[in-house]
Amino acid sequence: MDDAEKWREVGRKAVGMELEDARYDVESALYAITVDTMFKGGDPTPEQVKEARMALNLAHRILEQYVAPAAGCEPWGDPVPDMPYGRAKEVYHLE
Repeated sequence: MDDAEKWREVGRKAVGMELEDARYDVESALYAITVDTMFKGGDPTPEQVKEARMALNLAHRILEQYVAPAAGCEPWGDPVPDMPYGRAKEVYHLE
């Protein structure tokens, strides 16, 4: 195996680990909403929704930025923003 192939292998494993961590975070956040809250008769909290959104966005970013190009797939829409547009307007004083 030459150096270039070694680097590709390292990259695949690194992205795989990142995507696996993101998958676990999505699973945990959605489990907290469904099983721990809704199935027990409760309503999800804004914090639970925020955590789930952040986990989903991270997984989506990893998939679109690293996995899809390696698979030869075209981008699927615009990149996911790092924060909600409303919050960005407040932070950057765009209103």
